[in-house]
Amino acid sequence: MRYTDATDNPRTALIARPAFAWVTLALLLSLTLWLWLYANHEIQSRSEDRFAYRVSQQLQDVEDRMHDYEQVLYGASGLFKSSEFVSRDEWRIYIESLQLSKWLPGIQGVGYAQMIPEDQRLRHEMEMRRAGFPDYAIYPGGEREMCSSIIYLEPFSQRNLRAFGYDMYSDPVRRAAMDRAMDTGSPALSGKVTLVQEMGREIQPGFLMYLPIYRKDMPHNTVESRRAALLGFVYSPFRAGDLMSNIFNDPKRDIDLELFDQAVLPTNLLFDSAPAQHQAKLTVDKELEIAGQKWLLRFRSNPIFEKTMGSPVSPAILGFGALISFLVFAVLYLNSVHSRRSARDRGHLERSSREVRTLAEMTDMLQSCQSCLEAYPIVATTMKQLFPAMSGACYLLNNSGTALESVVEWGDDPPKNRVFAPDACWAMRRGKIHAVCEGHIDNQPCPHLDGDEGSAACVPMMAHGKTEGLLLLKRDGECSDAKHIEHQLELVRTAVDSISLAIANLQLRESLQESSLRDPLTGLYNRRFMEATLERELWRMARSGQHLAIAMLDLDHFKALNDGFGHVAGDVALKELGALMRSFRQGADVACRYGGEEFILILPEVDPSSVPARMEALRQSIESMSLSLDGQALPGISVSIGIAIFPQHGEDPQQLIKVADRAMYQAKRAGRNRVVVAQ
Repeated sequence: MRYTDATDNPRTALIARPAFAWVTLALLLSLTLWLWLYANHEIQSRSEDRFAYRVSQQLQDVEDRMHDYEQVLYGASGLFKSSEFVSRDEWRIYIESLQLSKWLPGIQGVGYAQMIPEDQRLRHEMEMRRAGFPDYAIYPGGEREMCSSIIYLEPFSQRNLRAFGYDMYSDPVRRAAMDRAMDTGSPALSGKVTLVQEMGREIQPGFLMYLPIYRKDMPHNTVESRRAALLGFVYSPFRAGDLMSNIFNDPKRDIDLELFDQAVLPTNLLFDSAPAQHQAKLTVDKELEIAGQKWLLRFRSNPIFEKTMGSPVSPAILGFGALISFLVFAVLYLNSVHSRRSARDRGHLERSSREVRTLAEMTDMLQSCQSCLEAYPIVATTMKQLFPAMSGACYLLNNSGTALESVVEWGDDPPKNRVFAPDACWAMRRGKIHAVCEGHIDNQPCPHLDGDEGSAACVPMMAHGKTEGLLLLKRDGECSDAKHIEHQLELVRTAVDSISLAIANLQLRESLQESSLRDPLTGLYNRRFMEATLERELWRMARSGQHLAIAMLDLDHFKALNDGFGHVAGDVALKELGALMRSFRQGADVACRYGGEEFILILPEVDPSSVPARMEALRQSIESMSLSLDGQALPGISVSIGIAIFPQHGEDPQQLIKVADRAMYQAKRAGRNRVVVAQ
């Protein structure tokens, strides 16, 4: 090997000069300083972005939870709209069936407050005392033009007993919210109050949410008519500390919250998750309007979050840059290594950013869905974007919890088993993710993967402490390296957390909506749903030029059945009739309970000439039903049916119902147990 002197080459001679070394040192130190400042800026920027994302999550959690409480009040309002009178026992049974402490922890209760004019106050108190409350009285005392009284409040125990008979309308803060709800017909949130339920030393700020109940026989389409038709309010009291502690109940939370009513003032403070404040590095104020009431939410980073704001990259750049600046040859080598590492890190960062954006977009879309059927395609699309080389399926537990059923699938090779028992999956048994991969600790295949080859991961879907279903990902061939596997498992865990919560919330929303539109005794749609459906179907029939029939049914001699055999026997008859009408429906037919022993069938897209024969068949089926109570046979029942046809007998809902009702009474006068078509 031949060695040459450095001075043989002008380039190497220049590098060998001390002046060049000093110049290079100065340039490299300057570059090191710039890189250090840039890294600090990027770290700070990423921390601020992550803080903003966490704030948006917490803000959405608060808004979603308060909207859920609004849905509870709408459901309670539906109970009043679907019944002539709601008894105390019916109220208790309805509220207990919602299982609010399980699904919506933090709510203090759900109550009903009746509005009482001063001239009816004494009579109201006497009626309540006769009903079993000898010490009942509206408080505070004193004469007022109008007062309210809490007569129903569940759970009716402990703190809530203190609110029985309380006149919320006497308090200016509560009254302002009640007036706003009365005038708008929408939920209204009060300002900061101290609940009458408060006792002892642990007194918390509170607030209440109101929804008005109007008399069904009076219009309420204007402010004046709403005031005249007001019957009372369904409402929920909240202890701000209990409510927010249930929403922000993660002991590892990395941001703190101060919640203010209207403005950031010490007197307006509703909740502080960390009263012993430290000097937060990041703070942001957000405004949120809930049921007409403005809240100010101040989010602060806490030590848990701020521990993640630092990074070893920044001091490493400074230290290594200084060392590299003095060691020229090492600088070149380490710089190339750093360049490759930076490129790789940027690739990881870009991939992580894409994944975060995809997850955020999925979460936003799922939260905007109106039903589970809308959510399933979004899940499939997101999974294909996050795991393009994998196929999979989302399974949900059936109502009885005995089987997992596939609701959506994706990929070129979806799982073969679409329905299987929960015990056939290791993940469902153990309550945690189960991966099948060569070299992985969880390498025992699940029984439900019989016939599916390759790698797979089963992830249980948990929400509100309950298992909702399972998400399955699979692919042919061997697994990637261990680091990539862990990244993918962590990614699918994050995705499943969002999917599980969204689907659980949608199922709860659908359940609450269904309960507000169904008659609880017969299972048929209630009058509210019937009116909306009839108006929509008449508009559709008018557009298409088709006919629609309305059949009004009334049980014959129903009072005699109740008087002779008791109301339980009457309920048996109504339930059996409801079941028969549900089975009698065809196509787009809608069966509803109109009220009492009256029922309505909406028959769209019909041939008018075929309707009497169908109703005669229904009448005969009802007449031939066998009823029994506790093993004792009950008398048979019959119905009188009146039929009205659109557009011959009318073009608006009220007119058609009136015509069908007249035809039904004509059948009554003609001897009952018959079908009459309006003339």
